[in-house]
Amino acid sequence: MRKNGFVTPQIIYDWPLIAGEYLAKYTNPIKITYPTGKNIEGTLHIEVISAQAPLIQQLQPEIIDKISSYFGFKAVARIKLIHSNKLPPEELKIPNLPLAAAQADKLDKMLAGMEDEALKLKLKSIGEYVLRSAK
Repeated sequence: MRKNGFVTPQIIYDWPLIAGEYLAKYTNPIKITYPTGKNIEGTLHIEVISAQAPLIQQLQPEIIDKISSYFGFKAVARIKLIHSNKLPPEELKIPNLPLAAAQADKLDKMLAGMEDEALKLKLKSIGEYVLRSAK
């Protein structure tokens, strides 16, 4: 995440809270680039489903204001839209297959030492998703 300019992963984890549920369904923050030597007023690169791009373009000032309000400073000054033809997550329809006991145990062991419960739950959810979709 740091390689993509994210000083904190919160913008990714809390994207639905920052952008709103509707916008988060059609967008995904990819990276932030900052001017040389600065950690403010960066450019947020957002992947957006092409059909929703005109709406997102119109809402850019509001999205920037929401990000600034969330972080308490002007972390983002511009937004660059990257068009995508991916379907929204709810339309992907990956079946909710149960994990094998061995997979669930391995995932639990990998996350056993984590102290941050919120992060642990999110990582477990991601791990379960990856293991289910691999089937």
